[in-house]
Amino acid sequence: MTLDEYPFIQNVPFDVYLEDAYQGLYLTSHFLSDFRVCPLLYRQKLSGEVIIDDTAAFQIGRATHALVLAGQDAFDEEYLVSAGPINPKTGEPFGKLTKAYKDWAATQTKKIILTNEFDFMSKLQEAVWAHPKTAELLDGCACECVVRTEYLGENVQIRMDAFNPNLKAIIDLKTCDNLDYFTNDCFKYGYAEQMAFYHDVFKAASGGVDTTAWLIAVEKRIPYRCGVWQVSEEMLAQAGKVNELAIEELKACREQDVWPTRYEEPRVLDVQSRT
Repeated sequence: MTLDEYPFIQNVPFDVYLEDAYQGLYLTSHFLSDFRVCPLLYRQKLSGEVIIDDTAAFQIGRATHALVLAGQDAFDEEYLVSAGPINPKTGEPFGKLTKAYKDWAATQTKKIILTNEFDFMSKLQEAVWAHPKTAELLDGCACECVVRTEYLGENVQIRMDAFNPNLKAIIDLKTCDNLDYFTNDCFKYGYAEQMAFYHDVFKAASGGVDTTAWLIAVEKRIPYRCGVWQVSEEMLAQAGKVNELAIEELKACREQDVWPTRYEEPRVLDVQSRT
């Protein structure tokens, strides 16, 4: 089975995908997550009051995803690995903040990844592909797949890290500090709700195709352990209900133009608060 079986899957550049989300043209899992936590934050992002900078960490994260999931050839089409210009006085590369580096970077046609950054990313790539399950999941997959459709009366879009048409599997790559606490990270950062959103939007766009959902997590430090989690059907259903309620609340906030912080009422700090 190939992607030809899924004509609704689109190739949308990342900057276009992001811009459309900020313009409010499509609801994404990340914006819905913002809303669940704080409707006011969601509203401020859409209005432009809050702008999330494209930090170096975000850029390295996207490059890591490209290397790990799409492979070296696809990575090389977009990125240049280099130490940068060398200071003739010290024999060392100029720093990123120097004029010499900035002038050099301005002449490059590809996004720049420094050699030490690439070495780190390569360790993550090696760790991910050394896991016996990831090779099966990622074999024949397509990366950065975008699906746009209507879901629960909202225009929505998802950007799957990877989709395996043979396994009908949606796959998301995560990095973490400690694999032992990744399950806690899933609940802390709403990964279950994210994957349920992907699953349900894909199902809506495809006319009922049911997919499985997988998380691949790799540590950002030695020994760079990698683990694989399948999000159970029960968890997808439960998290999907959370998303449905959030979307209904979003519609009400939009209609009333009321955007709470969720901390309007006083709370009680007691012994139960420790749990």
